[in-house]
Amino acid sequence: MSQLDTQISTAAVIGWQSLENQNFLTDPDPKQKTLTFNTRFEKPFFLFEIRVPICLKPIERRVLTNSFLILSIQLSTIETFALEVLSTIPEPVERKLNSPVLRLDFKLSDNITTLIPLYTSEQPKQGRTHSGVILDSVLQISQATSISVYINHNASYEAQLNSIRNSLSKGYYQSILKSQFDLQRLYQGEGAKIAYLHTRSKEVSGTQPDQLPSYHDLQSPSSGRLIQLKRPRVEHDECKDDMISSLVEAVKAMQEKIASYEIQQNT
Repeated sequence: MSQLDTQISTAAVIGWQSLENQNFLTDPDPKQKTLTFNTRFEKPFFLFEIRVPICLKPIERRVLTNSFLILSIQLSTIETFALEVLSTIPEPVERKLNSPVLRLDFKLSDNITTLIPLYTSEQPKQGRTHSGVILDSVLQISQATSISVYINHNASYEAQLNSIRNSLSKGYYQSILKSQFDLQRLYQGEGAKIAYLHTRSKEVSGTQPDQLPSYHDLQSPSSGRLIQLKRPRVEHDECKDDMISSLVEAVKAMQEKIASYEIQQNT
């Protein structure tokens, strides 16, 4: 069984097929950040992770929060693993990564586990429009049986990943399958929990208070169906602007209450 000299952590792009189309998740939220591909070999856990920065709404607070989703792939769920240094780089990948690029191709026997911060609901709510696009993409990725991960080529990383590939081809890791409960315990110490994105409602009209319709559903409502939307606002790259807006609203509300009280006292 292969051992890592050092854990791998590097910028990444995810590629996957959906309805015969090639898709890429390149930009997290905020866009100036990057997705990160990590190895996590800590007995008894052997995992690949992809961390996706995103802006989510907490359960009990109005202030938006910069956070991240974790896509966790157990090595025991990998049927085939191949890697290749690309001579031709897809344009979306080239915009995000430096040449040369190493592509990791995974064929999986089970869905990818998605984890979210403990302070969000199991069906997370987007903080901004682009985060909604990310949630829709992550939902597709988590259900895909084949994905590709693109990273900057590094000779040391390539050697270590080749060692893992050789171990997988010999049947190692196949018996080291951890339950969802085991993963939950592992990540709970990091402030994360398992998300159940596959249960998200696709029907806007049937959306419950704790459910979020997808971004694309909101853009294309069916005829005869009225959707109440909040007044659109200018979106910024940082959640702190939304925090400031919330604080300003709270101050204004307090000032109005004080003014109303003073008027009552003077009458």
